[in-house]
Amino acid sequence: VIASLAEPPADAYDAYLRGKARFGDITPAKLRAAAAEFQRAVDLDPGFASAWAALSTVHLMLFRLGGMQVRDAEAAERQMERARTLGPELPETYFARGTYLEFKGDMKGALGVYEAGLRATPNNPDLLSNLAGVKDALGQHEAALEDMQRASRLDPRSPALAFTMFNTYFGLRRYAEAQRALDQARALVPPSVSLLHEQAYLRAAMGDLAGAREAFRQAHRIADSSAV
Repeated sequence: VIASLAEPPADAYDAYLRGKARFGDITPAKLRAAAAEFQRAVDLDPGFASAWAALSTVHLMLFRLGGMQVRDAEAAERQMERARTLGPELPETYFARGTYLEFKGDMKGALGVYEAGLRATPNNPDLLSNLAGVKDALGQHEAALEDMQRASRLDPRSPALAFTMFNTYFGLRRYAEAQRALDQARALVPPSVSLLHEQAYLRAAMGDLAGAREAFRQAHRIADSSAV
């Protein structure tokens, strides 16, 4: 644990920050680029717990969006456990562990992890955001919305938080508010194929098929057809 709490070397920390910067648009290519940076960070500093946690999270996202490769899920578990060994009380470790439990379908377990993390760091917007997502999945929609609004106040320029807010409003069928949250996310990370996908999804749910088609046309203008 002592090694994980030491200041990482500058080059390892720089790689870690570059990895975090790759999360602007969640596509397989961006995720692989982020994974490469986080891997470089832990290669340079094997005791860098936050980088191990981030590497675990990005491999879970790659599993979902990059072809459901078993190796990504297995790597995520190993990296999450490494982060727990090195820095069990770090918010990034709670985040990675909760994300992994969500991936395994253990929503109640994930809820407990996020709540424990928030007892240690009450104003962590990432943990609040994921806690809201789990509550939403468990049917606690209004409680989820309260957590998400609090997280958004703590980090108003986070596209991930705006996106989670969109999902919460969408689940409640509060489509006008979902559109405002999605507009906020898109303003923070233009251009974004993944957010245009959600725009099409929302407009279709609202019965606006012309709006859904326009979202796909915009996506084709910024990415090749295979990515879209």
